[in-house]
Amino acid sequence: MPVHQLLELLLWTKDRQESTKQLQLRYEQLVLANLADRNCVLGSWEALGLESTSAFHQMIERLTAVVGDCRVIVCLRHPMAWLESLYIQQVKGQFIYQNRRETFGHRPYMTIDEWLQRFIDNHIEHGAFTYVENIRAAAATLGYRNVKVMMFEALQTDSASYYHSIADFLGVDGREFQGLALTAHENRRLRAPQLELIERFDRSAELRKSWANMDTRARRQALRNAVDYDSEPYDELRIRIGAEWEARIAESTIAGNRWLSDQFNLDLAKYGYPL
Repeated sequence: MPVHQLLELLLWTKDRQESTKQLQLRYEQLVLANLADRNCVLGSWEALGLESTSAFHQMIERLTAVVGDCRVIVCLRHPMAWLESLYIQQVKGQFIYQNRRETFGHRPYMTIDEWLQRFIDNHIEHGAFTYVENIRAAAATLGYRNVKVMMFEALQTDSASYYHSIADFLGVDGREFQGLALTAHENRRLRAPQLELIERFDRSAELRKSWANMDTRARRQALRNAVDYDSEPYDELRIRIGAEWEARIAESTIAGNRWLSDQFNLDLAKYGYPL
């Protein structure tokens, strides 16, 4: 876990007390001491698209001050599909951990329309789609040659080429990188019976109280009991975003998508991104 510990100090811990020199020492102790020759340090930063640009810029500056040269890889996803996936992920996280109280309050569930409005409201200060401005900031700080923008849809259609492209960018062995990337998928997407279970907990005051008193282990078990992962065939859970929301989201992302398409030579039209 040394890479995660370092990134937590550099990127995620609020009100940091450590100086740059102290963080450089931690980097040497936690990471460099355990780093084999020709390896590189690779960390995943899922919330990149949700950070305010000012906070993101500070993180990049802190990172380069401590580790020196670094590169950023951003994986885009069609905004409708990204929001749908984020909604499902946050419903799951709220049910298990109650870790989205700023959005859900003390409820285990809300509809996609309720969630989208709360999502927009929660990001009203710096905008809900900051990823484009964050990519601009990364390119301005690190240089365009050190920023790679990819598409999730390309991963879905040709994972081997996708992983080899990242390996080439990082200067590491493509076959080894692909082998490491194809490990077990730990964060399974909710299935329809599990979402229905969460909705039932939300509809009943008695069940909501029961849910609030459950520990995380019991909540996980309740979700496991709702499906048979080994034998039940299933269709991927899909949540429909209404036409009015689709229009608003498209309007908010068109300009940024056009810039990304031009600057990073991305065929966003191929996957139906708003342009």
